[in-house]
Amino acid sequence: MFHINRGGLHKKGEAMENYKFVQNRRCEFFPCHKGVSPEQFNCLFCFCPLYALGDQCGGSFRYLESGVKDCTRCIRPHNKEGYEFVAGKIDLLVEMARKKADDPPGTRAGKDETENEHNEKAGMAESGIPGSQADQ
Repeated sequence: MFHINRGGLHKKGEAMENYKFVQNRRCEFFPCHKGVSPEQFNCLFCFCPLYALGDQCGGSFRYLESGVKDCTRCIRPHNKEGYEFVAGKIDLLVEMARKKADDPPGTRAGKDETENEHNEKAGMAESGIPGSQADQ
């Protein structure tokens, strides 16, 4: 199981505890979802990383007639247990994004370049996160 923090993904037990809860009460949309008290509302996953999992995300969502996934009723990433919930699904995202052996060259990162070469061109550290500790 992986955990997320500023330095990227880390194995269980290595996550920095202070990154599990963040609030931005100055945000024009705070709180953006109903159902969580403002004192406990977690803004860490303002944009839910599980959105890409579609119907496998585990949250309360619906699909609009247009086919767009609507998560306005979902509080899973914003409540007290949000960090653990999202971290418990990261392996699904990692697997979804993993390059498969039969993928044609150039379908990831850039034409036949390694991930590190791509990150260097994009000004990113090895973690792939601009401004990460590894970047400084």
